[in-house]
Amino acid sequence: MGSLARNTYYNISAFGINTILSLVAVTVLVRGYGLDGYGLIILARLLLPSGVLGLLEAGFPEVTARAVAAGRALGDLTQISRRVSAASLMAAGIGLSASLLLWLFTGTIVDLVFHSADSGRAALENLILISALSLPLQLVGSVLRGAFEGSERFALVRSVEVLSNLGYLAVVVIMLLAYDTTSIDAALAYVWVWNARSLLYVGLVLFGGGKEVSFGTRQIWTGNGAFLAHAFQLFSGKFFSMLLNFGPTIVLGIFSNAATVGSYEIVMRIPKALKTVSGMFNGALLPFAARSDALGDRASVRRVVEEGTMLVVGLVATLCVTIMIFSTEVLHYWLDITDPELSLYLQIALVWPLLVATIGIGSTMLLSRRAAAAAINRLSMVTTLGYFVLAIGLYPWLTWRAFVLALIISQVVTIPAYWRLQAREYEVDIAAWSGFAVRSLLMAAFAFLLSVGIRFIAPVDGLVMLIMQALLVAFLMGAGVCLFGAPPDLRRAIGQFWKRSLGRLRS
Repeated sequence: MGSLARNTYYNISAFGINTILSLVAVTVLVRGYGLDGYGLIILARLLLPSGVLGLLEAGFPEVTARAVAAGRALGDLTQISRRVSAASLMAAGIGLSASLLLWLFTGTIVDLVFHSADSGRAALENLILISALSLPLQLVGSVLRGAFEGSERFALVRSVEVLSNLGYLAVVVIMLLAYDTTSIDAALAYVWVWNARSLLYVGLVLFGGGKEVSFGTRQIWTGNGAFLAHAFQLFSGKFFSMLLNFGPTIVLGIFSNAATVGSYEIVMRIPKALKTVSGMFNGALLPFAARSDALGDRASVRRVVEEGTMLVVGLVATLCVTIMIFSTEVLHYWLDITDPELSLYLQIALVWPLLVATIGIGSTMLLSRRAAAAAINRLSMVTTLGYFVLAIGLYPWLTWRAFVLALIISQVVTIPAYWRLQAREYEVDIAAWSGFAVRSLLMAAFAFLLSVGIRFIAPVDGLVMLIMQALLVAFLMGAGVCLFGAPPDLRRAIGQFWKRSLGRLRS
């Protein structure tokens, strides 16, 4: 539990910094290249493991993290090196095959996805070629990132993520201020930053900085059957997750234009960032769950699922409700956008990360169990199919808005099944969750009424006033959820966590 708390601290710290950097980067890109240029950059990122080609990771980073965590728990370092080598070689092979396909179909991809771009065809083809050649390195880097997470070197992994995001932001700012660049140049810079990050991971392992993480040379293909079977299950789950995250962007890129892609991505940018509030715990949870299962520690796992879910829901609810209340002002002062429709759909889209937060902790930990991972994949398939059926049905009338509404509805329909699965696997107390949800909703209503009163007395007439009012509402709601919504054990755990966190910050 101590290592879980420490690793969660690293994840939360990195999440906060990365979120700020991401929002600043969006501001710079939209203001520098416009909605068309921003949409083009989003489409270009689909060709990287950070986009839809993340499917090519094939579940190897997650299952490698689990293998490393289990190997550390049992003291089997030889097994770790074998699994890391096997996963890296298979990822490199997948990357090479995908590179060849991208190279062969470069023209088709430009015509299909980038048809609305104003930039030259040669520049787009060059972007696709460099992205293709980068895939083997980036996929190996993803596997090694998972291995470092499995060895619980979260300080390293999160520092690399923060530095790469900061580096990309700095490069884009310099490009806009000092050079005559296009959005394709900005997309290409993203590729090179990802390459540098992957090279760093490879260099750490090759030159002795990996500690327990190393490449083995003997019998690396021995006993990989269970490893590959588990990786396939994780790949199946990631497949449906990728469809939810990137499917709308692909459809809009094919059937609409880059500006439409930009509008959809602006509405979903903050909800996607808040969805990763659950995800910021994932890296720490998967090795913890694997280690606990290996050692038979069921009590700790149950406690983490029960209390962790309430903690994440409380945090996400506080952020979502605050942004819902000030959505118009947020878009105005963030991107200088005053479209009331975008503000409305931002409010609607913010329901999605709140729903995901109710199942994120337990679902992530269940991925360490092969049978439960299969059940999660079935639920993901149902959610994804329902999502696209509904979105396609509404698309002729609502265009990009259909994907926002369908996302909420499909998630609402399947969430009860996720809850039942977690109750069966971990014996969690669903009644305690329900009571917490009711009290949190009451606090959300209080926050809304409070904001109405505050804005009646002091209207939001500037960025400083927006920040002050949003911080006040968020603080009061968060404190209310913690004091009146959380059970006593969770309140004590939060208090202990903050004491440790403040001590680390002071040091």
